[in-house]
Amino acid sequence: MRIHFYVKSLDDLCDFKKISRIVIKNFPDYKMVLDYVYREELSKDIIDKIETIGFQYVSTYKRMVGRPKVQSNKFFSSVCLAEPKHAKEISQLLEDTFDPLTDHLPSKESLLNWISTNGVFIVKVNSDSNHEIAALTIFENISRTIVDYKYLVVREKYRSPEISSAGTNYMLLNNPHIRKIKLWVKTNNLAIIARHNVAGFRFDGLNSSIWVYDS
Repeated sequence: MRIHFYVKSLDDLCDFKKISRIVIKNFPDYKMVLDYVYREELSKDIIDKIETIGFQYVSTYKRMVGRPKVQSNKFFSSVCLAEPKHAKEISQLLEDTFDPLTDHLPSKESLLNWISTNGVFIVKVNSDSNHEIAALTIFENISRTIVDYKYLVVREKYRSPEISSAGTNYMLLNNPHIRKIKLWVKTNNLAIIARHNVAGFRFDGLNSSIWVYDS
């Protein structure tokens, strides 16, 4: 379950302590996360306001935008669209890979919606026991000309540049109407940033810093 609070300005966060007492009392096992999206640099005044309320800084993400060229990939024959029967395995892969506090893991309903709108691409390979998902790539708004690149997961034993890029290349090959892809990267993940730069992605100036409330 998620509870979202939206404020027009940081000054409105002054009332947050009153709200937080109610939330903590009724949902003691849940964490509260503040996701501050901005284009300008974060000033010390903004940081002080957020942390004075009781939030602790976790990480910062930057948005990149680009449209990679489609490249041939030997795993194209292993790529397919996910089906509802794959949802459980996909959810487990996402939970094992991403931080639930900062990476906005999807609800079951969101995942099934992405599957139904042909936004989830999986790479299936032979394992010792069955065909398992070696990699998955999830996109949102795939029917539009600008899409959101949500997640990429590759099981450790299958990791390679070709498997990592198979889902994206397959998606672009079959959706030529797409002009741009948007994605978010952690500012300290220099290897991933460099890889996206090579693929043609560039920062567009939008940032997102995340704090977690320390009750």
